[in-house]
Amino acid sequence: MPPEQSLKQRPKKKDLPLFPIFPELSADEASTYASGGIAWDSLSSDAERDAAISHFMGTVLDFRHRHGRHFPWQQTRDPWPILLSEVMLQQTTTARVLEKYRLFLEIWPDFRSMASVSLVDLLAAWSGLGYNRRALALRQTAIRSEEWGWTLPDDRESLLSLPGIGASTAAAIRCFCYDLRDIYLETNVRRAVLHWFFPDEEGVKDKRIEPILLYAAKRVDDIRQWYYALMDYGVLLARLVPNPNRRSSSYARQTAFKGSDREIRGRIIFMLTHQGPRDKVALMEALGSSDEARLQSILDALQAEGFIEERPASMAAENSPLYGVKK
Repeated sequence: MPPEQSLKQRPKKKDLPLFPIFPELSADEASTYASGGIAWDSLSSDAERDAAISHFMGTVLDFRHRHGRHFPWQQTRDPWPILLSEVMLQQTTTARVLEKYRLFLEIWPDFRSMASVSLVDLLAAWSGLGYNRRALALRQTAIRSEEWGWTLPDDRESLLSLPGIGASTAAAIRCFCYDLRDIYLETNVRRAVLHWFFPDEEGVKDKRIEPILLYAAKRVDDIRQWYYALMDYGVLLARLVPNPNRRSSSYARQTAFKGSDREIRGRIIFMLTHQGPRDKVALMEALGSSDEARLQSILDALQAEGFIEERPASMAAENSPLYGVKK
């Protein structure tokens, strides 16, 4: 069923917008944004590529102008709140991030304050966002930021040397803090480019998407607004068409969370953060598990990663060491 038809047939609730994220967007208008462009590899001349990019950019920027979302981290060029938002938004929805983002900035308004926070306080505040490695990397990067006067550098190599900062986050810092033209490729941006320029291809590699983003980045007046627009457009497409990201070579279905090591790790960190040190017996009882070998493997991994530590033997029962959040 075409996106236009499915949108028009979708039942409407009297008092609710069709697209809650974009409350002023009608089904008819949304359908005009669902159309894609043309296969990039079929464009054989600069003139054709310029025309295709212009059409793409016009559509994306028009949507931003009419229906764009506006978040607090988009109103600053300060590297700390921008890094904080980028790290929080990795695999977490904006709705969940907003409240935590404001809380973090209220408690830790800059790199210096984050660098001195205790791990237990950090993990307690982070609770609910998941993927706790992000919090640990955030603090480690804050500590490293002293090398640049409690801020972040603008060169890619230095940024990539920092904990938890990969190519996408490095590009975000360069674009959103320093107005530099870089290739910012995150999930919504990828979705937009795949939908528009790779409509019928499977297994598309990021290295084929990146030149298109660079081609566009060189032609925009405001690199920040361009990428904000691309992300908005990608979010819209997620509600209009079958997920184009499934056609990316880097696409991977997320494994089930319930019963996974990731779930157990999160529960252990939550208990040790909010309830204090526990021995292995108490942890197994709380987890409802009898698999001691699996628990020990997870505890060993959490220790190796710097989350937890064994407490002195004098504080623990014989042959049953206490585990607590690392001081």
